[in-house]
Amino acid sequence: FNWFLSKNYEKLFLSWKFKLVVLSVSLLLINDCRNSINKKYDDWFYHDSRKIVEKVGDINPYLRSLGIAREDRVYYSPDPSHNISLYLMDQIGNTDYSLPFKSRVKNIEYLKAKGVKYFILGDLKLLEDDVLNNYLGNQEIIGRYKDVRIYRIN
Repeated sequence: FNWFLSKNYEKLFLSWKFKLVVLSVSLLLINDCRNSINKKYDDWFYHDSRKIVEKVGDINPYLRSLGIAREDRVYYSPDPSHNISLYLMDQIGNTDYSLPFKSRVKNIEYLKAKGVKYFILGDLKLLEDDVLNNYLGNQEIIGRYKDVRIYRIN
């Protein structure tokens, strides 16, 4: 387009008015791009993902030292994504994404029937829920990593 303008409309191409219009449009497009990037990376998902990376980004060797094989199914919570935490742990299993119940205890029982062997609790604030706390009190805690707790589901 610039070549076409410079060859066919040289006077317009060299005018300061045209340069001002091009500069204005460029600044508007740059601002729009900046807003799009901020919107993309300032939402809840990005911040939750960063928290998950900090918690379980390097947990894989610890899981293997506990005897949890890659093929052992786990349930990691809280994680509303498809599998960010599972990918980082190099683990097969489930997250909170698309589970049928709002109660984590019901979800644990549901997933237990589907072969989940371990529950990995990624946020200790969830223990403030009395129902979950009572349920986990009857489960064997097999590991602690940073503020992550790992339970064997009986």
